[in-house]
Amino acid sequence: MNGQEAEVARQNSMKLKRMISDRSGEREALHRKTFTKWVNARLAQHDPPMEIKDVVVDFMDGKMLLNMMEVLCNTKLKKEKGNLRVHKLNNVEQAMKLLEKQKVKLVGINAFDIVDGKPRVILGLMWSVILRFQVQEIMQETVTEETAKSFNVEKKLLDWCKERLKGYEDHVTISDFSSSWRDGLAFNALIHSYGPGLFDFNAIAQSSTRARLDNSFKMAEKHFGVPRYLDSTDIDVEKPDKKLIIMYLTEMYNYLEGNKAKERKASVIAENSCFIEKADAVEGALNDGFDNLDSKAAISQSEHDKAVADLSKKLNEVESGLSDAEHNKPVYDDNDSVDLGEVTKQLEEQQKFRQDLEPVKSRTYEVLNEGRSLIGEGYFDLGEKEHFQDRMDNVDKRLQNLLEQSQRDQDKLSQERSVLLKQQLNKMTIWLKKAEQKMDKEDDIGPTYETVKEQLEEHQKFQEGVGDMSLVASVMRIDSTDPDLDGKTREQIKTVNERWATAWNWSEDRNQKLTKAMIDWQKFRDEELILLNWLSQKEKTLKEVSNTDVADEQQVKESLELLETTQKELEEQEERLQRLRQLGKDLIEDSGSDEETTKEIEAQLQDFDDCWNHVAKRVIDEKEKLVNTQNKMKEMYDLVDSVNQWVDDGKALMNEYKEDLPSDEQENLKKRAQIKLEEKPSMQVKVDRVNRLGKDVCEILDGPSQKAVKGELQQFNDRWQDVCPALEGFSDKGYPDVNGNECCIVRIMKRKFKSLS
Repeated sequence: MNGQEAEVARQNSMKLKRMISDRSGEREALHRKTFTKWVNARLAQHDPPMEIKDVVVDFMDGKMLLNMMEVLCNTKLKKEKGNLRVHKLNNVEQAMKLLEKQKVKLVGINAFDIVDGKPRVILGLMWSVILRFQVQEIMQETVTEETAKSFNVEKKLLDWCKERLKGYEDHVTISDFSSSWRDGLAFNALIHSYGPGLFDFNAIAQSSTRARLDNSFKMAEKHFGVPRYLDSTDIDVEKPDKKLIIMYLTEMYNYLEGNKAKERKASVIAENSCFIEKADAVEGALNDGFDNLDSKAAISQSEHDKAVADLSKKLNEVESGLSDAEHNKPVYDDNDSVDLGEVTKQLEEQQKFRQDLEPVKSRTYEVLNEGRSLIGEGYFDLGEKEHFQDRMDNVDKRLQNLLEQSQRDQDKLSQERSVLLKQQLNKMTIWLKKAEQKMDKEDDIGPTYETVKEQLEEHQKFQEGVGDMSLVASVMRIDSTDPDLDGKTREQIKTVNERWATAWNWSEDRNQKLTKAMIDWQKFRDEELILLNWLSQKEKTLKEVSNTDVADEQQVKESLELLETTQKELEEQEERLQRLRQLGKDLIEDSGSDEETTKEIEAQLQDFDDCWNHVAKRVIDEKEKLVNTQNKMKEMYDLVDSVNQWVDDGKALMNEYKEDLPSDEQENLKKRAQIKLEEKPSMQVKVDRVNRLGKDVCEILDGPSQKAVKGELQQFNDRWQDVCPALEGFSDKGYPDVNGNECCIVRIMKRKFKSLS
């Protein structure tokens, strides 16, 4: 990519980011406006009525949020009167606790963000409130873990819309809660399905999109009382906001089908009650007149044949339905009567069976009543009458047997469930009491691996004390308003449900913290062990290096290579030491910076640092020692070679002397000896240096090597001591001194004597 292409790509990227940011801002503003309208619709029911201007700004102090909750929960709430941050936080936290109690999802929402006026958080809170108090409540969804997910009500809402829009397929097709509603036709069709005379649907279908949207919102508000939360400009966009459409549709459902619709119909019924009473009177008079008429006419053969065929067909149908019901009836199993989960499951199956049996029951009674009517009206001869009566009696008997048997089974199961439920509730109550006591006391983790291990084992044993979690789940699923339960049990279920989430969440949270701490401790110990083994190995290596024979050049070379390798490994292992330190920090955080834990871990880390530094120093020292010793020995032997060469030259010079040498050659030898002696002071410096170096080296060496070096030094010094006096004598006399032990006076006298002669 060249520079120009890169710049174009960068500009396109920035443009895309701006578009995304703009759309996000537009969506936020739309939610802000619509949610403000929704809140005001609720606050209008407050005593006294209230109103807000902006849901984000007006919810920051928590007061209006509490006012809204008073309407939604039909209760009175105490509010903090002050305007300090702490007062605002207290108001918001009170509202959030009430919302949690009402099973409103508050994931990622906290009081601080609301008080700080963060739009995304407040709008997210509002959608959770709308979902719970409008969408789920209006759609008559029981608020559970499953139904708290919006797709449950979405499906129900979409099914209602599709059902109402049957007959409008030529104009409307809906498959979602976004673009399917943009053109306004679906909204208008919904309203038209409830009020066909309110407007001409075909005419409105020909108008513009925004005109259609405005018409639907206007008609819904005017004729059915649906609050106008939306404007046409909110929906006529590229991708209409799904949340807002769901919110508006559930409100429409409420006013068209739900509680609001029932209130409206009740009002209409009350207004027309007078008319109905008059109509009943007229109907009674007409009935009296009809009773006096002789309406019985002769039954034709075709009517008889049709009645026989129809009743036979219908009895076949209900007999088949009863056979299916008898086959599908759940079997009551006494063996499972000690398992709450299984008993609850069987009870739910029996209850579902009885619900499924209702249509069969209704249809059976309908056919039986029709058959009795046909018999009473004389449609059948005597044989046919007896035949149909026997069949009908048998059908009735089979139905009654099914109903009575399923009721008996349901009653038994209900009693068994009640007994087992009380046992499980008592068990859970005992566990809850222990959990709540632990919540007040237990918090610290650690400070050692053994302590954490013991805490984890103890906590897991405590958690296991609650028993089979499937039984707990069975209890939590039971409806506390179930009429089959006595009042005490219903109250106990309600209390356990209210307390359970907090206690179990704490227990799970502590279990996770202890498990994490245990894993961290195990990692810490593993890293410690690896480092300890490595450091021990390096100590052993350094001990071997310290025994290196520095006189052995090959050994010195191998030891230096070992030290170089160890030094590189130290650099590589530094990462492991850093990881150990980080694990130590994690453990301190796990313990909540507990003083004892911090002290214990920091002491262990310090031990490793000390050991690490010791090894690093030993490596440097041993390396320096070997290199210095090797240098000293090299210098020493170089000096030895130099001095030995001087000694060898002196010996060679003295060996040139012979008795019969001419005097001039003897004189030449003498002069050469004197020149050699002039070099002696510099040689003496070298000899002294050799002895000093030898002494240093011998202090480092031990065993045979030390003995060998000392022997070499002794031999070296002996040669030096032998040659120096001999060379001096040769220089004085001009010939080698046979007796090297003569004193200087004797030597002087001999020279004098020789010169006189």
